[in-house]
Amino acid sequence: MASKPMFRHAGELSWQDFPKLAARLRERLASEQLNSSQRQKAFSVFVEVTYNVLHYAKPARREAGSSEQARQVFAEIALGMEGSAVWIQAANLVTTRQAADLEERLATLRALSSEQARALYRDQLTRGEGGSRSADSKGGGLGLLTVAREACRPLDYTIFPTASGDAAWFRLKVFI
Repeated sequence: MASKPMFRHAGELSWQDFPKLAARLRERLASEQLNSSQRQKAFSVFVEVTYNVLHYAKPARREAGSSEQARQVFAEIALGMEGSAVWIQAANLVTTRQAADLEERLATLRALSSEQARALYRDQLTRGEGGSRSADSKGGGLGLLTVAREACRPLDYTIFPTASGDAAWFRLKVFI
C-alpha cells in the first residue's frame, strides 16, 4: 500500500525554482522523525532525482533564444515514508530516444545490490569516468548511479509511450 507523500511538487519546474523547492524540502525533513543520516540521504537523492528531471525531461515550453536556465519542464516529485524507509518519486516526460537510454541504464542499475552500486560508483570515480553516458548527458553520468548507491531496494521505474508516440512517461521511485 502506497503511503501519502509528506512533500510533493506537481507542475512546471525550472532551474530558478529549484532553490525554493529544496529549501521547502529541508524544512519539511527537519520536522519529520528522521535521523540525520536519513535526512541527509533523502535530501541528496531528492537533489539527484530533481537534477535528472531538470536536465532530461522533455520541455513543457521553451521561449526562442532562451537559456537552459529558463527551460520549463512538467514534473511531479514527491517524498514520503513507508515503514522505516523514505521514498522519493519523480514522473516526467522524456523523448523516445531518452526513454530507450533510460531503460537500458536502469535495467542494469536495478540488478545491482546497494553494495555493488557503491563499489561501481567508487570505481568510476577512481577511474575518472562518469559511467555510461548517453549523447544527452549533461554531467558525468553518475546521477542515477548515485541514486542506486543510496537505495535500500531495487530501483522501481516504469516507462511507457504517450498516445502520440513522440515521447514517453518516465516514473522513478527510490527507497532509501
